[in-house]
Amino acid sequence: MKRFKRFVYPITHIVVPFVLMIIIAIKCSEILELVDYSAYGLEFNFSELSFKNPQVILSILLVIIQWFIVRLFVTKYKEFAKSDFYGDYPLIVYTLAYWIMGYKVVDLKMKPIPLQFQLLHQNIFNCKAEAIKSNKEFKYKVDKNDGLNYRVKQINIIVADTFDILDDKLPNNIKDNYTIKIDRIGERSIRVSSQELVDLIHREIRDTHSFCDEYNLFLATPAWTNKAIYEQVFNTRDGFIINIYQQDNQNGFKFKEKPTKIKC
Repeated sequence: MKRFKRFVYPITHIVVPFVLMIIIAIKCSEILELVDYSAYGLEFNFSELSFKNPQVILSILLVIIQWFIVRLFVTKYKEFAKSDFYGDYPLIVYTLAYWIMGYKVVDLKMKPIPLQFQLLHQNIFNCKAEAIKSNKEFKYKVDKNDGLNYRVKQINIIVADTFDILDDKLPNNIKDNYTIKIDRIGERSIRVSSQELVDLIHREIRDTHSFCDEYNLFLATPAWTNKAIYEQVFNTRDGFIINIYQQDNQNGFKFKEKPTKIKC
């Protein structure tokens, strides 16, 4: 049922409403006509204009009017692709939802991690990510390769928070990179928001930024943490390039070879 909802959702929330606006505009244009108007200092002399097809012009005007009404009063505060199903659509679907139907709110929960970063970087939506509290406190440990003392092309950042990330799940073409792995100590299955974790990542990026501008991110982290990582660590006008890797549930949850690249 959720797969079906995911499939039809963009159709029912973008395509169908827009087509309905066009149909309504065409039907209304058949019974309406452009007449001169003058009131309150405004004057429109449509009779002086020569339209080759006035019905088409009227239809376009009616579509535009409906479009503004929907954006201002119907979808402005509505959330697109609510988090009751997995919203792994291409970024273009969200972009169309914004520009065509005027949706301005997206919850990052139940979205692929690379898409979360894309939506944050696009910066057209109000991206929500609810903080997750826990009565348990978690600490983190950092493991690194040998000392980093020269300029490198890329650095791997592995954050094993909600579950462990094993080396054999990583793409082969990045395994020789300098790598920083941050592990949660103790129980992993609990999702929790951690500013301590974000601060730790920030410190590691700050300490290595003089050696590298490009980072490969392998994240097992909830949406709030990902939002904080983007906003507090990378979106700082320091010229970062981040490659966010997605796990493939069709291939034993190995990370896919091709990442989503974002220039911050």
